[in-house]
Amino acid sequence: MLRFVLSCTLVPLAITSVMSPVSAKSTHSEFIYYPAFDKTGATVEAIRDKGLVQELHVKCRSGVGIITYAKPDNAYCGPDHRCSKSLRGAVNRLCR
Repeated sequence: MLRFVLSCTLVPLAITSVMSPVSAKSTHSEFIYYPAFDKTGATVEAIRDKGLVQELHVKCRSGVGIITYAKPDNAYCGPDHRCSKSLRGAVNRLCR
């Protein structure tokens, strides 16, 4: 009886860990680059490369904001959901 209970409990856990989107997401790799570490006064403080999307942590006068860069679309998007082809345009909208 104990063997049957264990096998019934372990099999669903194994299936959910293989097919779960949470476990699939946790296996991706992420790369973080800090350009402001090399160049003082840089606009972009950190870049988190998450595959098809990069998060750019941008330094503004009032603090720090995040802009995303979509590699397939070649577009920089801000938190206002407006996108542009240039980084400078996205930074200007973010740091106004």
